[in-house]
Amino acid sequence: MQLSKTELAIKEHRALFPKTVKSVSDGMGKTELVLKISTNKKLKKKISIGKYKGFPMVSLTLEERATCSTHCVFYDGCYGDNMPFATRYKIDPSLLIQIEKDLVFYSNKYPLGFLVRLHVLGDFDSISYVKFWESMLIKFKALHIFGYTARHDSMPDKLSRDIAKHINRLRSNYGFRFAVRDSNNNSHNFTALSMDTPIAKTKLKNKELFVCPEQLDKVDGCADCGLCWTSTKAVGFINHSRKALSNKRKLDAIDKQWDAILSAPI
Repeated sequence: MQLSKTELAIKEHRALFPKTVKSVSDGMGKTELVLKISTNKKLKKKISIGKYKGFPMVSLTLEERATCSTHCVFYDGCYGDNMPFATRYKIDPSLLIQIEKDLVFYSNKYPLGFLVRLHVLGDFDSISYVKFWESMLIKFKALHIFGYTARHDSMPDKLSRDIAKHINRLRSNYGFRFAVRDSNNNSHNFTALSMDTPIAKTKLKNKELFVCPEQLDKVDGCADCGLCWTSTKAVGFINHSRKALSNKRKLDAIDKQWDAILSAPI
């Protein structure tokens, strides 16, 4: 039986849209920021609330699956499968060189601070890549980071657990300057949980979790909220992967449980 395009992408450990994946070195000297000012409706361009008010928000997008653990709960149904036009970057020396150049640019332009949304798609693929970001935090005092990772110490694969040790160390050393939450790690609260999991509903009931306010139409976007990089509570996300969206029967069943969630305070 012939594999579907999605099944083939899963099997080959790559993005569904391979033509959107590029290396900075492919540009052959062209100047292009890889940390891009957000055009994403959800992220928005500038933070409007909290201690980071006025900070611009930039983002980095890597290739999903190629940089991710196969044990990520969204590996088979990554929401990147809904993003056919997003440019994804390969992690290679040319990318790291360009990231540092971009950080020089943003540090000079926004010396009071700026926020990098790490990995709109993709994840930390190695210990050395985590250490690269540690060196950037040391070098650029205006740099602040937030994002999510499936490389945590509850994962079954050794590589993810080894990477997690260094991610945890950066969280401990840099606090909310490195606000990278674990994805679906039930062992602590600085995590992002899928709302259709029992643990998320338990944390919500115990007021240890807030549901993403943007998904509840309580704010226009991340820049108008800021809870993911300032709150110690877990955040719950309504599943918006392609796999979940295509499963209408499952969504209809979940919708029946939303009354309590939608009425819960942030």
